[in-house]
Amino acid sequence: MLLNDTSGDDARLLSFEDLNRDAASTDHDFNDVVFRVTATPDLGDGGSPSVPLLPVCGNGLVEDGEDCDDGNASNNDDCYDDCTIPAHCNLDPSLCTDVHRVWTPHGQHFYTTDSAEGDAVGSIEALGYFTLNNVSTPQLRPFYRCDHPDGIHYLYTSSATCEVWGAGAFDSRMGYIAKIQLPGTRPLYRLFNHSNADHIYVTSVVEKNHLVGIGWKLEGTVGYVW
Repeated sequence: MLLNDTSGDDARLLSFEDLNRDAASTDHDFNDVVFRVTATPDLGDGGSPSVPLLPVCGNGLVEDGEDCDDGNASNNDDCYDDCTIPAHCNLDPSLCTDVHRVWTPHGQHFYTTDSAEGDAVGSIEALGYFTLNNVSTPQLRPFYRCDHPDGIHYLYTSSATCEVWGAGAFDSRMGYIAKIQLPGTRPLYRLFNHSNADHIYVTSVVEKNHLVGIGWKLEGTVGYVW
């Protein structure tokens, strides 16, 4: 590790050896010196153990688990802020149903095929976050939206009876999701936050792993989407 002496116009790198030597000097004053710590990763030359570097979404480098990284936090381009690529249906356009991801004022994630509804319910996080097929085939199954009676929580599932919520929570069929990974599809992961009973559905492995790391429960892959 090196330290940058930024106290003067001519910044210089200080090693720990420099600091030890300078500290022993009686004519060097550290009181007005500002240091910036810079970690220099080991490149695996055998001199010391390598430290694995975690992917950093937004640094402009496409790393493990990222589909893209354009170096910004915008969702209005060809790379979302979670480093996934916006859904582009590779089917006939007439078969594609875009699903938008929304954040509600109640701290819940909401998904809809109607962007106007998304604007009315909360703040749209991503337009066309993923795509469903709107025609049934043997390799697809229905994907339903369920609204909890409290009007705050939402569930998205292939169960027409809305799993433990019961058939009374059924709202609508959003489209059809692939049972297996077909060409051009990617997994849709479902996670649950026990603290506020929020379900989130993500296509990003990086986001999924991050959420698990901060306490969300991974409930599995609900299917495959475009």
